[in-house]
Amino acid sequence: MPTDYYIAWGVYLLAIVGAQVVAWRLVRFIPQVDLRLILQLCLFALLITPAKLDADSNNWVPAFMAAIIEGVDHGLTAAMERLTPIFILMLVLIVLSLCKRFIPGLSFPSSRSSK
Repeated sequence: MPTDYYIAWGVYLLAIVGAQVVAWRLVRFIPQVDLRLILQLCLFALLITPAKLDADSNNWVPAFMAAIIEGVDHGLTAAMERLTPIFILMLVLIVLSLCKRFIPGLSFPSSRSSK
């Protein structure tokens, strides 16, 4: 594979980190910690999930971009096939965060002081 492909993915991953920082700054005013976490996990799943560009190609692209292109070219059914892995990853991340939330002794830090 050409090095431009890896450079593009590296730049994209840095952009995801930047988007997560911006999202964190935007949702920090929401008083419910669980809602903030779920919003950030959904954004992360949306941005990080890859999909194959073509069946015969070895190149991967972000799944939401592939879904947009498939939806414009082939309709909603083709777009939903590309969005399914994103929804599965969102569900897995939310379930894992809830499992962590309800394990005794482990909790997410509160943004408010305990004074």
